[in-house]
Amino acid sequence: MEIHPETAAEYDIEDGNTVAVESPRGRIMCRAKISQKILPGVVHLYFGYEDSNANVLTDHATFDPVTGSTGLKSLLCKVEKA
Repeated sequence: MEIHPETAAEYDIEDGNTVAVESPRGRIMCRAKISQKILPGVVHLYFGYEDSNANVLTDHATFDPVTGSTGLKSLLCKVEKA
């Protein structure tokens, strides 16, 4: 996952650390990549990794009342150094 340097420092996360990313629905482990491309307070998860499946974190029960789409592109999460 990508994380801004300011946010990483706040959580004592360094480039390459294993990090837990958790939502009310689940928890995954992934490797941190420090990046200026990400806004402070935001993390970016990659998809397509079986052992670090971001879908575990998504909420399939909540959906947009207009489109019926679930929130697969953004969600609140907790991040901590593993």
